[in-house]
Amino acid sequence: MAEVETMTSQTEFLVIGGGPGGYHAAIRAAQRGLDVTCVDEGSWGGVCLHWGCIPSKGLIGLGKMMDEVTAWNERGLSTGEATVDLPATQKWKQGQINQLSNGVQHLLKGRGVDIREGTARLEDENTATIDGDEITFEQCLIATGSEPIQLPHLPFEEPTILSSRDALELETIPDSLAVIGGGFIGLEIGQLYHQLGTDVTVVEMMDRPIPTADEDLGNELQRQLTKRGLTIHTGTKAADADIRNDQATLTLEGPKGDEELTTEKVLVAVGRTPRLDTVGLDNLDIDTTENGRIAVDDQMRTSIPHIFAIGDIAPGPALAHKASYEGMHAAAVAAGNDHVVVDHRAIPWFCYTTPEVGSVGLTENEANERYDDVTSARFPFAALGKAKMSGHTEGWVKVIAGPDEEILGTHIIGPDATNLIAEPALAIEMGATLTDVAETVHAHPTLAEAFLEAIEAAQGHPIHINK
Repeated sequence: MAEVETMTSQTEFLVIGGGPGGYHAAIRAAQRGLDVTCVDEGSWGGVCLHWGCIPSKGLIGLGKMMDEVTAWNERGLSTGEATVDLPATQKWKQGQINQLSNGVQHLLKGRGVDIREGTARLEDENTATIDGDEITFEQCLIATGSEPIQLPHLPFEEPTILSSRDALELETIPDSLAVIGGGFIGLEIGQLYHQLGTDVTVVEMMDRPIPTADEDLGNELQRQLTKRGLTIHTGTKAADADIRNDQATLTLEGPKGDEELTTEKVLVAVGRTPRLDTVGLDNLDIDTTENGRIAVDDQMRTSIPHIFAIGDIAPGPALAHKASYEGMHAAAVAAGNDHVVVDHRAIPWFCYTTPEVGSVGLTENEANERYDDVTSARFPFAALGKAKMSGHTEGWVKVIAGPDEEILGTHIIGPDATNLIAEPALAIEMGATLTDVAETVHAHPTLAEAFLEAIEAAQGHPIHINK
């Protein structure tokens, strides 16, 4: 049998992974004049585009619309009963994903990036293979992302047990769903199906949903979701599962003792783990952290300085925009901008529940641990005209400031929080003070006024609430 001929090529900057971190890095490196090759297994845009951020928001939009139709029927809108054709929605969703994925490839090609489809594996510090073909590089960036953590007693091989990807591809609405994990992925998908008519129970080991969030924020989110009909067990563990007859019976260990929960589907959303099994780290001496991520410095360099690691495989939260930010900065460093550093202080996170959640900077507890003079104030959306007339008055904006009025953190729960958090993120990034924001004119009537009002409350002279 004739030997299969292999190809050899070279590049200045090899990017492994075409997700939000990888493709942003590839484009930025090309913009800075580097010869760039970007390798992906075929899902251009990554988990975010195909099975995460983008498709989830499409389906979550459907759930929110169902809620809105019901609410506006009470405010004078006359409609028939709203029904959902989930297979039609899934077909529409996949069409949008295909267009966006093709768009990512078009952007890369438009910048002169050589895109390769296949699995890249590092063989040594300057050589990789792409499905057997050899490529040498001067610098490399690893951006292979992550995958859902699987629990031994709740294997994804069972059709009753769902990963987040599985849950976003269902074509029938389950009668009941248990969500294991009260983080933002579990809460978003859980509430989506609740809005579509599913009986949803959330099981969270810690004492509140999204336990890393500001304590007030987590407690308020639990109150709001419970009010909307979700059952949330905190301080509770899904210790065992009996899977049979197209359903699962879970043994829950909680503050009130053991109890059983029988459900049609179980969504396991207990976190994500870095996807590094195909990268070839065993061929290199690269430092890793205790939790299996690649250790990096403030320029995203690994212990091998010309190899970078970004996104979910590096320390920090698994957020698409974090990966993009790190990727573009690492690419600038690779192109010779040695002064560039990555600053994670102002990276926001959010949750597309109803009400939405947005958070950036320090929590109140973190601020009190670091500073002696901390000011905290909240402004409720119920006191805002725009929120009142849109029918969404739940929640508030909370501002935390330190010495010299520096804004340290902002936490929002309420309407459009995922967009509103951008202004506080900018304020923290630029080191703005309470006075800086207070002196900035905010248009009326808008939801953005809630941030201004919270700032004024922190200064001790709010207009629309008594303090």
